[in-house]
Amino acid sequence: MAPNVTAHFFAANDINGSPIHEITDEDSFFRDLTLSLERDGLGSADLLLSRMINFAGFASGTFQPEVFVRFLVSAYSDTVYYPWAMSLNKRQQVVIHKDEKGAEVFRFGGPGPKFLMQRHALGIHSNMAGDWNVDLTNGVWRWTANATVGQILNRILEEDQARPDPSLPFMDTTFTASHDSNGVAWADSNVAEDELFEIPIGTDYLTILHDMDDLVEISSSIDLGTVASPAYDLNVWQGTGDDNMGSAFGAGVCLLKEGVNITNDSLTVEGQNLRKASHVIVEGKDGQWVVAERLGFSPGDYVKYEKIEYTRSSSDYWLEKAGLRWLKRQDIGEREYSVQIIPGTSDATGLYFPAPDRVLWLDNLVSLDSSADGSSHSELDVDPADEQLVTGIELSLGVAGSDASADAKAKSWDIKVKLNEERAGIAEKSPSQTSGANGDSCRCRPTQPAPEIEPDDPGTALHLWEWAADALDTVDGVSTAFRFSGVPHAYGPAETAFGAGGVYGSNSAGNYQTSALTVTAGTAYVFETDILWRFDPTFRGLQVHWFSDAGGNTLISTDDFVLGPGHATNTEYHVSVTLTAPATAIRCRIVDPHHFAGIFLDNLQMATVSTPAVNDPDAFDYGDCPHVSRSWLPSDYLKCRLDALAESIPGALTDLQDVEAASPTDGQVLTWDSTLEVWVNETLPAAPAPAGAVGELLIADTGTSTPLVFADILQNEAQTDLLYGDVG
Repeated sequence: MAPNVTAHFFAANDINGSPIHEITDEDSFFRDLTLSLERDGLGSADLLLSRMINFAGFASGTFQPEVFVRFLVSAYSDTVYYPWAMSLNKRQQVVIHKDEKGAEVFRFGGPGPKFLMQRHALGIHSNMAGDWNVDLTNGVWRWTANATVGQILNRILEEDQARPDPSLPFMDTTFTASHDSNGVAWADSNVAEDELFEIPIGTDYLTILHDMDDLVEISSSIDLGTVASPAYDLNVWQGTGDDNMGSAFGAGVCLLKEGVNITNDSLTVEGQNLRKASHVIVEGKDGQWVVAERLGFSPGDYVKYEKIEYTRSSSDYWLEKAGLRWLKRQDIGEREYSVQIIPGTSDATGLYFPAPDRVLWLDNLVSLDSSADGSSHSELDVDPADEQLVTGIELSLGVAGSDASADAKAKSWDIKVKLNEERAGIAEKSPSQTSGANGDSCRCRPTQPAPEIEPDDPGTALHLWEWAADALDTVDGVSTAFRFSGVPHAYGPAETAFGAGGVYGSNSAGNYQTSALTVTAGTAYVFETDILWRFDPTFRGLQVHWFSDAGGNTLISTDDFVLGPGHATNTEYHVSVTLTAPATAIRCRIVDPHHFAGIFLDNLQMATVSTPAVNDPDAFDYGDCPHVSRSWLPSDYLKCRLDALAESIPGALTDLQDVEAASPTDGQVLTWDSTLEVWVNETLPAAPAPAGAVGELLIADTGTSTPLVFADILQNEAQTDLLYGDVG
């Protein structure tokens, strides 16, 4: 039988040539290998070797930076196809005592095959004629005609290979200007439109590839060729890979099912608690703005706006496409899963080994079923009908690998599958894609955070679980579905408020939520508990789930109660939070959403809120204005108050309580009546004036000490002159 893995090393300047060295897992110095495959990122590989006397690798120049390493994995292909590769970084050396020579180890690692595309960067000169120009003033390459994704990517590669010293001479593409790598015509034929698409000088090829993915949904991979004919071919196609979803094992189906081919307690979840944006404001080139709305959005749905930049273009059409693409990608990132599988060679029984032409591989759509018996799926389970995108695969091989059979080879690897992961910077952070013309700095006003809320004091306890005895703890006929322990724990403070009598609540896969608890929509409740994490808190916490039916099955929304990250294990904490039941909610449950054992609880309580405006200076009385948003001073509340304010403004002066203006006429004014203490309308009397009088003049002689003289200014009868006379 062939070795489990073979590594072929290629010189950095001849990656498609002949290998300069070869090692396998059967070599005595081989210790460990981990391959980390990523759909949107670079991925990596990590090789651990022990230092041996006369180790040939050092003499051959094998272990030098940017040496390209291709891997043969015999569970996939014994001698033909390379599924993965890496570019070597600097080695790490672990030095031990001289008496232990032979145990000294070297670690060699580096990024995956797409790393090589970063060698190329758009320069300041064009080496070919084409539908673009180099704008050195604004620092961009600008397309001057319509172009497809394939046309742009091929033209940039051709531009590099026309240089006297190309950076990617070994690279080829399997797509054309008109069709993708699957032979499908490009659906969007005008990525560049009317000089509206720009790429900054200095942008590398991999970043440009990601730019295309930010406009239209594309997938990409590197075909590494065969042992007989190594290659470095870029495949780009529209959409995702193969659709291998299904609810039962069989040919052409990849179903990851808890209790069958998922190892115990390996299913982890990231991101499901996050509220995703419903709209995105896209800022384009030259101050152009577009708002994109999530597909399927309806009035009355949850609303949240985000802002991104896409300054490659000022076309409304493509800015909206960039916004829609961003919204779709963040929806995928809302439900990230990681599972360790039991590998094998039988698709019919659900034992898979990942490979480019098999049902489990990057970009493929697969199914995930977290219901142990498969008979029903609650709101907390993952249904196999839900679409799951394979975005990462991690394979680890140790020294104990077996090559006795094809199945033994597959089972020699520890395999972890990652689903729905997003490229770094997409899901929770708006992508920054600014051009040289607009710069890459944001002159945005800083966001003013909401004031930090102090916990409300609990009022009347509605439900309290103390686990004072090793039996079901029931309050008002409502119980938990957490299990109980009668053994005193040895992990936290001894017999204080926590674990009194040696009894506390703990979670497990089948015991993770309370019964349905009655609530009133729009009412605030205090949830608090003593909690201790026995195992890693990162993926362990509590939520409150709100339901619109009496049975507690129709989920409306969820709120975080206890967040695990930031806490230590074997330490007691007290957590309190105030949550408001959303509109239409009539029941809630306290839930451990991940079902991972390792949480211990005591004194779990749900209570009313005691005068929050008094207890919390930042609390706010929303009065008769209901609100759905959880943000501070939510917009729907503000609109309600503004509408009420507008209605309270009187339409006329006479509507004011201290104004009495009966039958007003022209020229009247309001005057204050101190007796009645109201404003009344009154006609002012005309001021009398002597015939011909114009006014008074004050005359002073500044040359002498002559007293001031007051005089009347008069006009003569002919109205040709002014006269004055002494006053009095």
